[in-house]
Amino acid sequence: KLAAQPEIAGLLVGEALIHAATALERTRGLTSTPRARLALVVDQLEEVFTHAQDPTRRNALIRVLAVLARSGRVWVLATLRSDFYARLEEIPELVELSRGHGTYQLPALVPAEITALIRQPAQAAGLAYEEDSVAGRLDDLLRDTAARDPRALPLLEFTLEELYGRRTDSGLMTHAAYREIGGMEGAIARRAEAVFSQLDGTAQGAFDAAMHDLVGLDRAEGDPATRRWADQERASTRPGVTAFFEAFLAARLLVADLRGTGQAARPAVTLAHEALLTSWPRLRTWLEENRTLLRSRSRVAAAASQWAQEGRSPDFLLAGGKPLDEAITVLTALRDRLSEVEISFVEASKAKVHERDRELGDMRERLDLMDVNAVRQPLANLFIVGGLGGAIASVVVYWLILRSPADPPLVGIMGIWVAFVLLMGGMAITTLRKTRMPKSLVSGQMILTWGMIAVACLVNGINNQLLGVPLNTLVCSSALFLAIGFATTAGVIQRRLLVASFFLTAGSLVLAWLPAQAMFIFGCLWGVVFTGLGLWLQMGGGGGRLGGNDNDETGSSSKMFR
Repeated sequence: KLAAQPEIAGLLVGEALIHAATALERTRGLTSTPRARLALVVDQLEEVFTHAQDPTRRNALIRVLAVLARSGRVWVLATLRSDFYARLEEIPELVELSRGHGTYQLPALVPAEITALIRQPAQAAGLAYEEDSVAGRLDDLLRDTAARDPRALPLLEFTLEELYGRRTDSGLMTHAAYREIGGMEGAIARRAEAVFSQLDGTAQGAFDAAMHDLVGLDRAEGDPATRRWADQERASTRPGVTAFFEAFLAARLLVADLRGTGQAARPAVTLAHEALLTSWPRLRTWLEENRTLLRSRSRVAAAASQWAQEGRSPDFLLAGGKPLDEAITVLTALRDRLSEVEISFVEASKAKVHERDRELGDMRERLDLMDVNAVRQPLANLFIVGGLGGAIASVVVYWLILRSPADPPLVGIMGIWVAFVLLMGGMAITTLRKTRMPKSLVSGQMILTWGMIAVACLVNGINNQLLGVPLNTLVCSSALFLAIGFATTAGVIQRRLLVASFFLTAGSLVLAWLPAQAMFIFGCLWGVVFTGLGLWLQMGGGGGRLGGNDNDETGSSSKMFR
């Protein structure tokens, strides 16, 4: 009836009070009817938030209390834990009742009051605390531990309950029992596990999500775990988290409060005591398993905070590499737990690095084109000189053979090819030193390459003379060595030239295995091939990226050496 018509509560109570006052007047023989008033005590008002119930019935209960409080006949005294103040706004009627003088804030207990809280109920119940010659009085130990942290009163309450359950037959609460439960911190760990074990499967499955909201790592040495304030509304959007929070709030293992100021204030929850971080085995195990991710999140949070403080300046965004990779991992794993600032920070960092890479790619491409233009003419000259020089050398060798077919001047022919190799090597080194490649690297690589080719030609000539190998084989081998030199030089600059110089030269060398009379034809082909490549470069051919991969469709620039 009251749920449907809460406004009649005042009338019903008023009638009852009149009836009680009349009865008192009659039984005591009073000359006038006394004015009766009712004191209604509602203990643990926070249960309207923590106990699952029909919101309609809950709101009806609050309306009844409001009607009674405004009736002028009833004093309503409701107790509400301070960590539930943030939730008053869920029920507008309670907000109105708490305005002005409607709320009395109890101050934190001083040590003397904590002593009374510990001793007086025990004395009234005929109980006593053990006094030890070493550890002292157990009640003093409890008082000192609770006084160190104003929020330790819930721990004290649970510890006293556990001590009472382990009292001796004579009603003595002992140091041994206190040590058995692990002190106040041990007591809370046992309580946490007990509450967790009573949750359903969905709420237990929300443990990981809840801890990511409630726990962080301090950036101090050793990365100690710390409590975090979790936005209650945001966290509760995940399955099972609401039930998890409600159960731990009811058990006073979590505390609630408003975070922020004014209209921006939002309800938030945090661990009631940091002792849970070190005393609850389940939470300790979770911390070890997630320490890397928590550490990364801590770094991202710190960097994002500085970015926000600096007006979100791009100068404070993350650079590429490990810091950004770490931030992206955090964003992927914990996106729905990060603040708007943290999410924007990581996204902006990604965009900045992407834009920088794009600009660097464009710059590399421009520099590559500049390098190709700078080196094209010297490279063209190298191929033209190589083509004409090779053709002339072949014709000279052919003429020497015709002059003295019975005893051709093998030393002279060998000297021609070695000299030609050294000339081409010098030009190759000079050409490559015009690129952006380190000059020490170019000089070292090219000197080694062309030096080995010159030695190979010399050794090949000596070997042919000693073994009596036909002269055309000497020319063939020397030309092949030269082809390798040209291919190496061209390939460093552009891979298309490597293919062209190597395979065209190798193809022309087939003629060198013919009788010596084919030497003239070989020389002409050599000249055509390499002189043609040189002219092609002079006319703008080979304008791709210096040292790049011609099949690269991404437009990104490759490194000079791989």
